[in-house]
Amino acid sequence: MSYSDKPTHTGWQKLGCSFVALLGIVVSMVGLLGRTLGSCPECKPRPFTNFLWFPGTVIVFVALGAAMIWLFQRHNDKK
Repeated sequence: MSYSDKPTHTGWQKLGCSFVALLGIVVSMVGLLGRTLGSCPECKPRPFTNFLWFPGTVIVFVALGAAMIWLFQRHNDKK
């Protein structure tokens, strides 16, 4: 079966992917803002927390998007 023969996604799948993409953009921007502002100047730097703020949120949503693509693109013949 070629890829072009596969039926399109359902409306709920398209809506779910769009929602996760928009949520990922918003959360990543908030994480970038939190990472940029950082903490108080007197506080000790926390590299792991800073990593979770910005690159961590992007990595989580990219992995979530890849998992959704894998799940929605599976071949579901029940023969």
